[in-house]
Amino acid sequence: MAPFTLFVPTNKAIDSLPKGTWERLMRDPTSMTDVLNGHIVNETFYSNGLVKGDVLQTVNKLAKLTVGLQGDKLFINTAQVIQGNNGALNGVIHIVNQVLLPKISS
Repeated sequence: MAPFTLFVPTNKAIDSLPKGTWERLMRDPTSMTDVLNGHIVNETFYSNGLVKGDVLQTVNKLAKLTVGLQGDKLFINTAQVIQGNNGALNGVIHIVNQVLLPKISS
């Protein structure tokens, strides 16, 4: 298995989705898969290796994630990384405060 970076939203982030979004995704496996794959990058990126303006391609190649920095706070699109650099056997996990509904690649 390739090394991955996974951006995992908190339960609160899922609860904050617009009304009906989670239910719609649960009824549509293709869309749910697209959203889930939009949280995975096919390489390991620890926070100290990310630079403002970096663009990360998701595994499904349907979206790109843009790295932002505000002071010492790391953002992926508009989601703040609230707990980063959780090592895993095949990569790293960052906990984010929003569900990533990534920008569609152009």
